[in-house]
Amino acid sequence: MKKIYFFILYTLIMSIIFLNRKNLLGGSKKKNKTNTNKTNKNNKSIYKNNTNKADKFQDYSEEVRECNKILRTQEHKCNCFLDGNVPDSNISDCMKKNNGTECKNYNICKKKFMEYMSGTEPNFDPNKWNHPYIKGSHNCYTYFLNDKIKAVSNECRRLCKKKHKGKCPKKTKKCRELKPQPGDYANLKGWINKNRKYTCSNMEKKIYSDNLEEISRSNTKDKKEGKGIVKNKKSMLFKVPFTEKCPPNYYNIKMTIDDGHTYHFYRQDNNGRFSHKPGTLGVEHHDASGFPIYAPHLSDRNYNKEKRQNGINYNKHCGYYCIPNNHHKDTHAI
Repeated sequence: MKKIYFFILYTLIMSIIFLNRKNLLGGSKKKNKTNTNKTNKNNKSIYKNNTNKADKFQDYSEEVRECNKILRTQEHKCNCFLDGNVPDSNISDCMKKNNGTECKNYNICKKKFMEYMSGTEPNFDPNKWNHPYIKGSHNCYTYFLNDKIKAVSNECRRLCKKKHKGKCPKKTKKCRELKPQPGDYANLKGWINKNRKYTCSNMEKKIYSDNLEEISRSNTKDKKEGKGIVKNKKSMLFKVPFTEKCPPNYYNIKMTIDDGHTYHFYRQDNNGRFSHKPGTLGVEHHDASGFPIYAPHLSDRNYNKEKRQNGINYNKHCGYYCIPNNHHKDTHAI
């Protein structure tokens, strides 16, 4: 009897252990299967609308990340270029020309990113910004506004002739001091106090305050937007998510900062890419790693990989903003 009793007890214990082990393995397997399905689902939806955003004003969705990677790495193979390695702004014709299998995903992503464009972006024309009087006295702020300021370039010319005894135009170091800074115009108007505080909120206040317009008395929404800046005025600039296109006669710009140190701006051109002007250097359309810029918040903005003491790393994303074209409204840097 004892043997039978112990045999039955042993069988029950082994059965319980076996069932528990099976449930544990089955649960783990089911969990892995769920994760795999989720991954596959994400991969399948790369080229579909994805509304999941890391925050309201930038987009780290799988779609944007994957398309940005494809556009960056397949640019030279699938895009069309004019003289001087300038991307062709006729995007639709280029996609028809390069419509092979190897460029299929590139064209899908290019078309998707075109949905974020207003259709009234400025031309990418770096040569117009490379004249010594403009290149040496204008910066990323005037570039994103698309404002070449005659008074500033004329003063640079005067400084050049004084320094080089008429052997101009040529690079003149003192022209650097002429660069308009965000908040200069608003400060001259008495709207804000001048400061060198490099935070997103402070820089945003500066670019908003530099570019104000009268509020329509009949527009209650305008009155609400104008509060906190200047009475009866509102900013011509407004913040948008990366995937929201600006209205007609506006284009997209991006502001970033090296927290507490300095700032930088990018603007979107009619070829779909973003370009920028680093200080008094020439206009560029590549990031710190030499890749084309389609989504600046995902691009390499670290210009201090050697970790120099005064090196620049634009490590903080402030947001995307819609700004009017010059033929639509007058913007101000100074």
